[in-house]
This record gives sequence, C-alpha cells and structure tokens, in this order.
Amino acid sequence: MATPLLPLLEILRNPESPGFAEAAQRLGTVLETFDPTTLSEADRLAVQASLTEALANISAAQSLTAQELGITQKRAHALQSYNRLK
Repeated sequence: MATPLLPLLEILRNPESPGFAEAAQRLGTVLETFDPTTLSEADRLAVQASLTEALANISAAQSLTAQELGITQKRAHALQSYNRLK
C-alpha cells in the first residue's frame, strides 16, 4: 500500500505534528490522484478510517484557528478602545 496519501494521513493524525498545515493543504491534491481500487478491502477501510480522523483533526484545527483569530481581534479592539481613552 505505497501511496503519497499515507505519509499525509500519518501527519494529520496529530494536529501538533510538524508539517500539519502543509499536509492539510496537500491532502486535496493527493486525493485527486488517489485510486482506491488499487487497495485491498482491508487497506481501503484503514485508509477510510485514517482519512476520517484526519478530516476531523483538520476541522478542529480550523475551528481553533478561527477562535484564536476572534480572540486576537477582540484584543485589538480592546486595545484601540483603551488607547482612545488615554
């Protein structure tokens, strides 16, 4: 089961992994050329489970990034308000 998809899925198992963001960006491109018919049924199921986990991790990371951005924007707004009061 040698495919460029497997190293990406391994990285995407942990959002703290080095290269997580790059792997998430490359995932769509790799999936476009991925042919699951070359895999055994067991390997297809394993890839499907890993892909489901990877997509959940990507979604969670995006949500966290959005929350962090919201907090940063709130801090910037509070700082602007504070500076106006000075």
